[in-house]
Amino acid sequence: MYAFLDGTVEEIDTDRIAINCGGVGYEVLSNTASIQNCQIGGRAKLYTRLIVREDALTLFGFCTREEKAMFDRLITVSGIGPKVALSILSSMTASETAIAIVTGDEKALGRVPGIGKKTAQRLILELKGAVANEQMLSTPAAVAAGNESETVEEAIAILVAMGFSPMDSAAAVALVKADGGAPEEMAIAALRRLDRG
Repeated sequence: MYAFLDGTVEEIDTDRIAINCGGVGYEVLSNTASIQNCQIGGRAKLYTRLIVREDALTLFGFCTREEKAMFDRLITVSGIGPKVALSILSSMTASETAIAIVTGDEKALGRVPGIGKKTAQRLILELKGAVANEQMLSTPAAVAAGNESETVEEAIAILVAMGFSPMDSAAAVALVKADGGAPEEMAIAALRRLDRG
């Protein structure tokens, strides 16, 4: 119903923002990163999702389309409601969440308040195939398309198989991706970065 809201921030709370759009104030539940990007009296654009329940209409909003897209994916998983999805996106970025899902990192997801081992496993099982490679690495240095996405994913998989964490592996590959090369070459270049770190 609402694709986005663009207006003046009137109030900020720990988990919500009140935004004035043309004289109408909308209360929007949001994640920590989006809330921190807002200032009272400043302008904000939030990409929103309206959740309809029997007893309530609740707006959830995010500063980026990627966060909203990940939120929409998360709430499709059985047992993951909007507030749990919001908790995930308050603990991890959309990119970090996608990396954890694609690489099967149960521990990273399990560190989120309200997410146990079984829920983490269900998230991975239900979403792994749906999370696109380009969303998994959405930082400017790591945007991949087509065959490049597969190369990046393979390079990350090589480092993970060597014992590095998915997060560290993805970050290191992102730094060397622009240099190109086969997955093995990219993994070696990323490994140098990891050793240096």
